[in-house]
Amino acid sequence: MKNFIKGMISYVIPLRATSRKGEINPYLEVRLERGKHVLNGALMNHSFGKRKNIFKKVFSKYDFSKRKIDKVLILGFGAGSVATILRKYWNIKCLITGVELDKAVIELQNKYFDPKRYEPLILIHDDALKFVMNTKDQYDIIIMDVSIENNTPYKLMQTQFIEALSKILSSQGIIFYNKAIESSKHLNEAVKLHVLCNKILGETTVEKNWINGYENWIFIHQKLSHANPLVLKRHTEISSNIFASHAKNNLATQ
Repeated sequence: MKNFIKGMISYVIPLRATSRKGEINPYLEVRLERGKHVLNGALMNHSFGKRKNIFKKVFSKYDFSKRKIDKVLILGFGAGSVATILRKYWNIKCLITGVELDKAVIELQNKYFDPKRYEPLILIHDDALKFVMNTKDQYDIIIMDVSIENNTPYKLMQTQFIEALSKILSSQGIIFYNKAIESSKHLNEAVKLHVLCNKILGETTVEKNWINGYENWIFIHQKLSHANPLVLKRHTEISSNIFASHAKNNLATQ
């Protein structure tokens, strides 16, 4: 009865379940919102909030049912919201490997988010770069969702990391790389990252969304055998407009 009452109250006022300092993240908080737990940092949502629903929107544009999906890799597993979306809405039943560097996040996930719902799951406490450099496996879906608050670690936007992603992507694979854009610094990083992905991976498109007043970009690279020419054309046009706008803004500030 107590949990039922809390759940009802959470539809009106979010209730904090716990908060703590993470090993990597400076602040972590689990709240009960609209009857479900969400994992937040000091500046952004990490799992099960509005920001993660962007993945649901983006995934809907790619027909996973036409792909052979045997292995999924989620870098920056968090509390498991992306895994939940894949299981619940796309009926992905294969093994999911999750990599999470912050041990405190793993502990909160085990206590508040019922990890059994993601099975079959291998959850690894490791650094994303270290993992992709050392794994011998290849993956059919790779989701890169690592951030410290709203910042993507610098080393995960460099050649070494993108080349490693390319090597562990299966011949029928697809990559989704998530990046928050909440400042001019983030925008500059995103533009450079897009160029790098196109150079190393090949055709890389961008899904651009707005959440809570800020932009969120998801870079997508898929093997050409699965690429939809109309989708590629549309994203190429969007990317061209983004680069043109960025260049114009830079000239205006010089």
